[in-house]
Amino acid sequence: MLFRSGDAQTLGRRMDNMYRAVADMFALPKGLNLFHGKGVCIVSPDEAQYRAIEKAAFGIEPPEGCTGLCHMTGPKVVVNAWQSPDDDQFMATLVHEATHGVMYRYGTPVHLPLWAEEGYAEFVAARSFESSPVGQARNRHGLRWIREGNPTLPLFTSNGVDGAWPGPEAVGYSVGYLAVSLMIDQKGSAFGEWVKDVKRGMPWELALKARFGTDAAQLAQTVEAWYRDHDSSLERR
Repeated sequence: MLFRSGDAQTLGRRMDNMYRAVADMFALPKGLNLFHGKGVCIVSPDEAQYRAIEKAAFGIEPPEGCTGLCHMTGPKVVVNAWQSPDDDQFMATLVHEATHGVMYRYGTPVHLPLWAEEGYAEFVAARSFESSPVGQARNRHGLRWIREGNPTLPLFTSNGVDGAWPGPEAVGYSVGYLAVSLMIDQKGSAFGEWVKDVKRGMPWELALKARFGTDAAQLAQTVEAWYRDHDSSLERR
């Protein structure tokens, strides 16, 4: 397809920044390619074509408002998205979905719990390029939810089929972003080791206890207390 002027180069640069951010966090050997050959990225010029590809190639009807998805089958990773008019949001979507692909290929296909899987993808999308709209939007949304006194624990313990995820207005993505940001900013090396533990097959709460000395309930309390009582610099990103 044809990209708008300069888009192909910008997309490639931002995707490279995403890969470097993940590689640095997990201390991957320089130059290591986690993908099976290459990670494939399909970009459609409009939503109709994107949805047609989803249905024909993957048998999926994307939910309303979903502008991109990452498909992981065996060793293969395919990101499918459409080039929405908001360039920064479009790039953020690509980075978010590609981060899922990198994490799938990192070590083993074992997934993190939903709050961390989505929160980390948002974290990378927020910080891998300067004009990303993700950080400001997720902070505003998550902070409002917490400061209104809403509980976060159901978002941390949801298995994805119990109806608790992603919560009202998909707030789980924002709370997950806030939680991951706090964990990485305060104890980044421990977050990386926690991910490795989960990837090796350790139950995520046991790994959380080992690396952070906390469980899901205590993590929820910590996140609520921190963002209720602090005007963090994250709020301005």
